[in-house]
Amino acid sequence: KRMHLGSKTLPVTARHMSGDLEYDAHNLYGFSEAAATRLAVEEITGKRAFVLSRSTFPGSGHHAAHWTGDNAATWDDLLWSVSGLLNSNMWGIPLAGADICGFQGDTNEELCARWIQAGSFYTFTRNHNSINSAPQELYLWPTVTEAALKALAVRYSLLPYLYTAFFKASILRISS
Repeated sequence: KRMHLGSKTLPVTARHMSGDLEYDAHNLYGFSEAAATRLAVEEITGKRAFVLSRSTFPGSGHHAAHWTGDNAATWDDLLWSVSGLLNSNMWGIPLAGADICGFQGDTNEELCARWIQAGSFYTFTRNHNSINSAPQELYLWPTVTEAALKALAVRYSLLPYLYTAFFKASILRISS
């Protein structure tokens, strides 16, 4: 069951001290935190930073990658991941991904195989789950291993293009 936008957080109709609605400002703190972190890391290291956040806002992609948060090991959440990531890309966040095979709950062999096939084409790809869920490493099932090897081989062949696109988005602020 999908929860409404204001569940487990401030009501979207709440007003901030500035008078702004929570609906309009909810993830601005995450945006500001990502920007400050990126700038600090780059100043300290002299290199481009990698910052990952689930609290993002339109334009956050210049400062941080985005992951969709704690999804569930369900077919519905696999489906929702695709539209969620496309939305992130449209809002200026080119490096985005969901927890492949699901974060909460136990996955199964077919779901995990299909998820790695789709997830290999997320711009940010990782298999990640809760400490309370059953292990879901891609080598645990032969069909998942085979699906992962094929899908990730395609992904690896696209890395030069992806790296160039991420460089343009990060440094030049050009969407590819």
